[in-house]
Order: sequence, then C-alpha cells, then structure tokens
Amino acid sequence: MNLNRLTLIGRITDDPELKKTKNGKAYTRFSVATKEVFGSSDGKKENTEFHQCVAWEKMAQNICKYVKKGQSILVEGPVRTSSYTDEKNEKRSVRLLNVLNVQFGTKPRAKTQETSAKAPDEQTKTQETEVKEEPAEEELDLPF
Repeated sequence: MNLNRLTLIGRITDDPELKKTKNGKAYTRFSVATKEVFGSSDGKKENTEFHQCVAWEKMAQNICKYVKKGQSILVEGPVRTSSYTDEKNEKRSVRLLNVLNVQFGTKPRAKTQETSAKAPDEQTKTQETEVKEEPAEEELDLPF
C-alpha cells in the first residue's frame, strides 16, 4: 500500500494572493509555518519549519478571501515536486503541498486598533485587485 498525504496545522506566513495561469486556472501559493517545541538539558528549544503550499480554483479563492497572515490553518493533501529553471538557467525543484482539504482556524489578534480596522478605501482596493496572469500549473514561477 502507498499513501502520499500530509496534514499540517500551522500559521499562514503572508496574506495569500489569487493568481491565474495562462489558461485561466485560479491558484494561490502560500507558506504555512509550524513550530515544534522540545526539551533538552539546556531547557526548551524551538524549531520552526516553513511549508510551501498551493491550492487551486474555488479552494484558492476561499483561502484568499478568508485567510490572513498569522491565522491558524489546517491544510491536507499530497506532496508534489515541481521543477523549474532559475535565472541562471539551472534546473531546480521545490516540494509543494497540493491542498485538497483546508480548515480555517483563529485569526491573529490585532496589535493595535489602527492595524485591525482598515480604512474603507483600503478594503475596497483589496477586494478589487485584478488577478495577474501566471504560467500553467506545470510551469509555475518558482521558488516562492
């Protein structure tokens, strides 16, 4: 039996942005940070890992609409390896969690009243942002 499924519970490291491939398929790429706390003779130690994720179509739209930087999130799906050629014309690869299931967690606390309440013009601007054209799924502009 074989199984390629990863489940992460962590925090979004930046506000997700909706993009489109050249063929018009909506997607978003984002990073989820997970923290592991463990003990040692010196005391507690922490290790933070950053996991690259990609979501497609309706799921991508919902993630962009409802998730903000610092919010907790559960993502689940298979891990895929994507290849690309960098600016030095060298072949590179990156492992991405292809999100098939998502659950939104608690939103981050606002540090001040000013940062938690956007001006109405700013909210409208965010909602009306035009989607940029991006390469096809197998030709995503990588790395993040």
